[in-house]
Amino acid sequence: MPRLLVNSPSGEQIIIEISATGDYYDVTKIVWDESKDGPMPDVTLGKMARSGNSLTTLPDYIPEHAAAIYAKQVPDSVPMPAAKQALIEAGLMTDVETFVSTLTPSQKVWYTDSVFINKDDELVEQFRISKGMSAKQISDLFIAADIINKQRLSKG
Repeated sequence: MPRLLVNSPSGEQIIIEISATGDYYDVTKIVWDESKDGPMPDVTLGKMARSGNSLTTLPDYIPEHAAAIYAKQVPDSVPMPAAKQALIEAGLMTDVETFVSTLTPSQKVWYTDSVFINKDDELVEQFRISKGMSAKQISDLFIAADIINKQRLSKG
């Protein structure tokens, strides 16, 4: 089956197969079409651009591709112990404890008794704002916590 190199709606550059008579719904997103352009040359996903009748490899990743890949790495939630370990390693645990001490009892229970913490939890957002942190910094903490969790799980 012919393959297409496309810039997907998420921004990620991907290769997809289509049936011999099929096509892609948005032709403006097609970078290379084997049924029209011939065999696909070697590609580095996220770095490819069309130049006339050929593909060129860009020196850096396309920003939309890099953002889409990064977004896929950020977990929606992580186990609370892994989150706390990531906070300790980032030097933020004392700041979180101070923040939690200002919460109402009904808010505290969601921090103290939760098994998982969600990235979109209102307490996470309140902490982020109170510390003047960016959304990317919070995402980086969740990625770190996910890595910590996976390392612990792999040790058995």
